[in-house]
Amino acid sequence: MPTLALLLALAAAGDAAVSVYAPGGERPAAVAAALFETLEPERLSPGLLLFGALRERPDILIRLGAGTGCATAHPQLRAAAVAAGGEPRRARRRRVPTLWIGADDPDAVDFARACVEALDAELP
Repeated sequence: MPTLALLLALAAAGDAAVSVYAPGGERPAAVAAALFETLEPERLSPGLLLFGALRERPDILIRLGAGTGCATAHPQLRAAAVAAGGEPRRARRRRVPTLWIGADDPDAVDFARACVEALDAELP
């Protein structure tokens, strides 16, 4: 686990070094790192997706951003968000099914984890 923390820290530092500053940008990265460290689904395989030269398409995407609430256009992700206690807003459809979660909510990590657990429970 210390190696994972080091890799996440290096990834965050590298991202900060080459990205343009956006207000509220620190919180989504912190929530993503905290979420990644706590996930233990039985059927899903959690991963850390760094944007850039994306060559493979993920099955689903949980996107953390500045703000509050959640949003999705995908019915299975909507059901998972509702099962986790959220009230997802409508979002536009994307190529990859996406659940956006606002990282400014104090319970963003717990909510995201509950969404992953709800999705994981639905898989055969």
